[in-house]
Amino acid sequence: PVLLLGLSGYAIAFLLLFMVNAWLSGPGHRLVTLCFLIEGATNAFDVVYMSMIADMTPSGDAMSGKDRSTAFGAYLVCNAGGQVAAQLLSVWLLRKQLESYAFVWLVLFFALVVDVLFVWFCLPETLAPTDGRDGASKADLTVLCIIKDPFELVASEPFLRLWLLSVILTSLAAGLSGILASFTIVVYGWRPGDLQAFTWFSILLRVGSIGLLSPYAQKIGSSAAIVLVQVVATVVANLVQVFAPFSPAALLGPAYVVDTLAFASPANAAFLSTKFGSCKQARVIAVQHLCSNLSTSLSIAIFSSPIIFRPVQRSSATRPFVLAFLLSLAGGAVKARLAISHLRTFSGYCIHRHSRRGEAQTLGQEFTQYN
Repeated sequence: PVLLLGLSGYAIAFLLLFMVNAWLSGPGHRLVTLCFLIEGATNAFDVVYMSMIADMTPSGDAMSGKDRSTAFGAYLVCNAGGQVAAQLLSVWLLRKQLESYAFVWLVLFFALVVDVLFVWFCLPETLAPTDGRDGASKADLTVLCIIKDPFELVASEPFLRLWLLSVILTSLAAGLSGILASFTIVVYGWRPGDLQAFTWFSILLRVGSIGLLSPYAQKIGSSAAIVLVQVVATVVANLVQVFAPFSPAALLGPAYVVDTLAFASPANAAFLSTKFGSCKQARVIAVQHLCSNLSTSLSIAIFSSPIIFRPVQRSSATRPFVLAFLLSLAGGAVKARLAISHLRTFSGYCIHRHSRRGEAQTLGQEFTQYN
């Protein structure tokens, strides 16, 4: 039901945007604002999809944990493939310089209608059925639980608090991508659509990284080790991007490197999911999604402000990149601490288990010699 609600909300928003472009003579700012509110309120796709994958791949041991990471990787490959198609389509549309996007919104509306019908008729429910005898009493507390549960979960889980702090700091740097199109036009003199023409290839790198490198990475290292590698490489890439005002290579090169590291995305999801039981999976992913969205929205406002974004002079054009680097450094440090702590605990457990096994073998040999 939540997935159907989200898809239906997006379909309604696209229909309203079609109406604004096709029939309204004025700008229709209020209706456009309503469209974005509907999209934001129903944008729970990642939460639902990741929760359903977690339901279908329970994590009880190392093997099932790898299966879950593989499932997350398959989802991210499909998602990235759609982004490649969308990026290429956006380049084509921008180069067309259309006077109205009414037909585009109408096509998107019908695409979402097909998606809603597919989910309704073809997608099975992954949650186990519950006893309906006490459904009425539970229904009365639904709204209260929706508000209360995330705060109780965060308050009771120290690991989740640090993880969310890392998510918030990292997402605060996401607003940099919102000003890159204007940045390249002003600083590099590029045309509208040129940035998309260069960055669609980075999405293709992401698809290849998740599809080809992720299974191999899971074989040679644990999820925590992969997360640690991604953190270090991302911070270094953001540091190089500080020099983007002086060369397009400093802007595009690190972006390609970060997208090549997308093989760590399934490991991030698997690493987080192994810390919580099946009853908490959906709430954990939902809280992470909420913190990420709120931080990203705030980040766009921060990076778009004239205090940060002044690309007229190259010296002041470095401000957004420096801020993004500092935020990614802080968020990466928190996540690295969690990964290192997990690796130390896991290595200690392995050493203890190996020593116990060695003691058992020694006792067995002494007993054999005695006999």
